[in-house]
Amino acid sequence: MKMKFLLSFALSAAILVESPVFAQVANPIEADVAPVNYTDGNATLLGHLALPNDNGRAVPAIVIIPDWDGVNEYEQVRATMIANDWGFVAF
Repeated sequence: MKMKFLLSFALSAAILVESPVFAQVANPIEADVAPVNYTDGNATLLGHLALPNDNGRAVPAIVIIPDWDGVNEYEQVRATMIANDWGFVAF
């Protein structure tokens, strides 16, 4: 049973690594980035939206959950990288 699980995990990992989503992009897409104000109850919050320049084509989206100190440079850079490198919307 343990060997079967390890083999299954290894094959899944190999497929994931070979997936085009994780491949290097030769010509990265330039993302449009903008701060976004939104509310949760009475609290006004600030998010970071990175949109790939994809000519209006539907693309997947990823929500980045910030750590305890909120959206800072780390989350903004990651969102921009996801939009540029993978062509996904990131918030």
